[in-house]
Parts: sequence; C-alpha cells; structure tokens
Amino acid sequence: RTATPPAIAFTSPIGGEVWSGGSVHEIRWTATDAEDPASALSVDLESSTDGTAWAPVAGPLPADAPYLWTVPAEDSGAARLRAVARDTRSLNATTTSAAFAIDATPPRVTATIPANASVGASWTDALVVEFSEPVMGPLDSGEFGLRDGAGRWIDGSLAWDSPDRFRFTPAMPLRAFAARLTTTGSDLYDERGYRFRWM
Repeated sequence: RTATPPAIAFTSPIGGEVWSGGSVHEIRWTATDAEDPASALSVDLESSTDGTAWAPVAGPLPADAPYLWTVPAEDSGAARLRAVARDTRSLNATTTSAAFAIDATPPRVTATIPANASVGASWTDALVVEFSEPVMGPLDSGEFGLRDGAGRWIDGSLAWDSPDRFRFTPAMPLRAFAARLTTTGSDLYDERGYRFRWM
C-alpha cells in the first residue's frame, strides 16, 4: 500500500479574528492520515505577525488535542499561524491559517470636553470622555468620580454616547472640579482587561 502524507487544517483561528496581545486562545486543527490514527501524528506550530517571518510556538504536539497559545504582545493586522503535521513515516503536510489581527495597545483617554483647564465652560455642561478605541466595561461611580473644589463627590448620571465615548451629567451646576477615571476596561475585540488611568 502506498504511503500518503497526512492532511491538516486549522479550525481556530479561521481568519478575521481580532485577539488582544497577551491573551490566551485555544488553537485547534484537524489532522488525518490514511495509514495512521490522529493519535499517532505530531504537529509543530509557528506564528508570524507579518506573514513573512516565522517563529516557533510549540511542538511536537499531539495531533488530536488543541494548544493554548499566548498571543504575542505586538500589534498586527496580518498575523498567521502555521502548522506542520508529521506521521510515523516522517511524511508531512503544512497548512497556514488565514490572517487575523492582534491588538496589543490598551485603550487610552484621548480627549475630554471641556478640555483640561478650560475656562468659560458652562456650569451645567456634561463632562465628556473620549477613548482611543471602543471599550466596554462597568460605567458607574466605582469607575468614574467627579469632585468639586472642596473635594466633595458630585452627584450625577453616567451614560455611553458610543463605544468610545461616555458622558457625566452633573445633578447640579458645577464650578471648579477635578475628575479621575481609574478602571479595568476591555477593548471590544477581546475579553482581556486593560488597566488604564486618567486624571
């Protein structure tokens, strides 16, 4: 009987995902061989953030189990994984995943309305905070607070205007105030939380 090489294909990632740098994801594939059971095959994994330069990830791995991969902390719009399956006769097959993105940059506060140290703002205006990218997470008094010039907390309501912008509407007119945002939030692409602070 003629020996045939194995076959392998990724089932995760499938392409188009946006994963956070430093997060852990399960890499899955299907590997088959005409002569050997999947349990007899091995798989070596490599990764690339540009589709050109490749770095070893792990291997040889069992071909019939997934692998938990810590995503590199490097921004990329064209990351890929490559897998090489080998059978007991050292025949091999290679597959490359479709491109996916890695977002390794935490969200940050990019603007406030009114701007810091503004003069002439209306005492009844809402305070608006804008982020560098869409974020999600709790929006309550434990995450955002506003104090008046004497250090007393100011009552008001919090609401998202959009995924990258929220506003605080004071319950009474403001005079001088200081705002502080300290929270663990996630960008919308992944479940990993980023710690960010704005004052």
